[in-house]
Amino acid sequence: MKRVVISGSTRGIGFAMADAFLAKGCRIIVNGRRQEHVEQSCVDLAMRYGSENLYGYPATVSEAQEVEGLWSYAVDCLGAVDIWINNAGLGHDTEPIWEIPQERTKDVIDVNVLGLIYGSQVAMRGMIEQGFGQIYNMEGFGSQGRIRAGMSIYGTSKAAVHYFSQALAK
Repeated sequence: MKRVVISGSTRGIGFAMADAFLAKGCRIIVNGRRQEHVEQSCVDLAMRYGSENLYGYPATVSEAQEVEGLWSYAVDCLGAVDIWINNAGLGHDTEPIWEIPQERTKDVIDVNVLGLIYGSQVAMRGMIEQGFGQIYNMEGFGSQGRIRAGMSIYGTSKAAVHYFSQALAK
């Protein structure tokens, strides 16, 4: 039975991945920024699969110490981590770059780039120590060089994810 941590798994693709892994009999750590969202996601998933293979931990991936806490919690609950998925991400409204508020720009870069880097660093250190594991980084629009008006900050962050993931693999 695989032991899986998925950042940003309280909704969207992350929630769907948690659902799919539970359907396959895996043990899962659901993660999101807000306690109430983590709890609700766990309730929703437990209604379908029971709660014996399901744990939740709130952490903001753009805070390195919180990511370290997520790893520690996962190891405490699961014994080890077989798969770590850096899925947490933020977008922004489709608008010209000069109209995107600076705070939103910072949040997108902090979560999509720094959060993924912190997650990879923490997971890699832990997996080296335990002797096994796999890390998956979720890319997105912009990671393959495509450009669309209004997607400047998000696309830039996902291009960085692509580069970082390739470098990490090397």
